[in-house]
Amino acid sequence: MCLLLLAINQHPDYPLIFCGNRDEFYDRPAADAHYWGEDGQLFGGRDLEKGGTWLGLTRSGRFAAVTNVREAAAGTASATESRGKIVTGFLCSTVSGADYSRQLLKKNALYQGYNAVFGVENELYYASNRANESGKLPDGIHVLSNASLNTPWPKTEQLKTSITALLKDNRQPVDRWLEAIFDSLRDDRPYPDEILPETGVDLEWERRLSPIFIKGEKYGTRASTIVLMNRSRKFRFLEQTYGPFGQKKTRTDKQIFRRNPER
Repeated sequence: MCLLLLAINQHPDYPLIFCGNRDEFYDRPAADAHYWGEDGQLFGGRDLEKGGTWLGLTRSGRFAAVTNVREAAAGTASATESRGKIVTGFLCSTVSGADYSRQLLKKNALYQGYNAVFGVENELYYASNRANESGKLPDGIHVLSNASLNTPWPKTEQLKTSITALLKDNRQPVDRWLEAIFDSLRDDRPYPDEILPETGVDLEWERRLSPIFIKGEKYGTRASTIVLMNRSRKFRFLEQTYGPFGQKKTRTDKQIFRRNPER
């Protein structure tokens, strides 16, 4: 993924709210969200090039997502493992979030720059091989793009502002509220040059990558995803996929029925 937000214990009905966008080249093959994995317990999209995923959850309540860290190519030459395997590595295991974060820090050199969030239900952890840090996420609203956790880029700050306002307005019907979250994820406004981050790519790419939602011919936002966990610990997974120039493709709305919960 390239942009995500986590709201932990910030809504009276949903202890965990996740939303985010996956930006990628359109010619990179991927499967839409479905059940897969050895035991069919993992639900999420799948990268058909490397075999991992950018976001997934399981019937036992495990959740994980990863973003890349935007950096000059020279800093990534020694990496050999796909970052998508960070997500599947947690989802397909029984290791705790705390232990997994420690395991990842021992394998930092194997991956290009990454940020990962993972855990069981709303007890989530963060790890990064560029920030060289890990730990449990406190209650609150956390945003993550292609830099370290809660870095105040224009689009992360805008998404946080939009979702914070929606969290305060919790009286409207849930489906209308969810569409408002999707609308926030479709914000395609670019930001002025003077407030753009300097991440090692040229200015033209910084401009193209600055909006929350990226429209392009060869590269852009391919999916917007929302994950909710209610007070009964039941998950709801919603996803809208897109083609070039932001053309809508498929919509997924799936209840994840729990089996063998870990908490």
